[in-house]
Amino acid sequence: MLSPDLFSALSNRSLFDNQYASELVNQARPVLNALAKWLRERLSREGERISTQKRLDKLLEDVRKRASKDYTGLSNQYLDNFNELALDEAQFVSAAMATVVLGSVVTPRAVKLGQMVIGGKAYRFSDYIRSIEGWTNEIASVIAGGYVEGQSVSQIAASVIGTRDARYQDGLIDRSRRGIEQVVRTAITDVSTQARLAVIAANDDICYGYRIVATLDSKTSATCFTEATSVTPLGDCDKLFRAKYVGEIITVELSNGEKLAGTPNHPVLTSVGWTSLDKLDPSEHVVYSTLLDSSSIVETGNINMPATFGKLFNSVKKRTIPYILGEGSS
Repeated sequence: MLSPDLFSALSNRSLFDNQYASELVNQARPVLNALAKWLRERLSREGERISTQKRLDKLLEDVRKRASKDYTGLSNQYLDNFNELALDEAQFVSAAMATVVLGSVVTPRAVKLGQMVIGGKAYRFSDYIRSIEGWTNEIASVIAGGYVEGQSVSQIAASVIGTRDARYQDGLIDRSRRGIEQVVRTAITDVSTQARLAVIAANDDICYGYRIVATLDSKTSATCFTEATSVTPLGDCDKLFRAKYVGEIITVELSNGEKLAGTPNHPVLTSVGWTSLDKLDPSEHVVYSTLLDSSSIVETGNINMPATFGKLFNSVKKRTIPYILGEGSS
């Protein structure tokens, strides 16, 4: 049985990790804003159009040099941040375990921990973080492609930097910011999990069982709505998860009067891409349903009426069919 004190500590730690992820993502904003400003100024020096292949080559050389410096700087900074996080996470888990177990708890040494979490040959974590640097080639490719297609400098700038009407969210620079956010949030989940596993492995003489529940993004773990949220079935149900949750619940009221409640990090599809509930902009359109408003005649046994998550879980739980039931995080 999980100690209430330990459960509370781990839950609070997950909230801290989520906040830390937001802080790291925000580190990229001034860097990318400065890069966008530089790109606008550098492109404007070409006049209305990039006149020759020679000028294009010089432009691409300058762009790669500047963008590489910024994106490589971010990836290096994040690697340092994640090394620090791994040690901090291990120290936290060790201290939390020490409050509920008999005997001394060992914390892996910083060097060994970094090798296990960040630099392991099988883990390839560093390569994943280095993927941030790939945006340099993306920017150069868009500029080169615009030149080949005969686009004006303003058209190329719109593709790379974005347009004012869309608040620059339609440009490649903002796409890279969203890509960096995905990398950071997934990496923090991985670092936290690997650090906890390292502590468990170092204390295998006193830790005979464990279960890690982690929620930071939809790529690595489940994110949850409340049991009162209505859903309409679109296909077969493979898995259902339910878990107790202690923390903030965000409720969003849509313009059609419907309400949506979920954990702060739950992804929501908007007109400008996926975002979490806690970062939802009131001016954005939310995709509420993928079903068209239509009428049809169906057999009474096949009518799919909306049901709440709670009722769906309870109905499946009572049946002896091969559904997979488990506990996730919310």
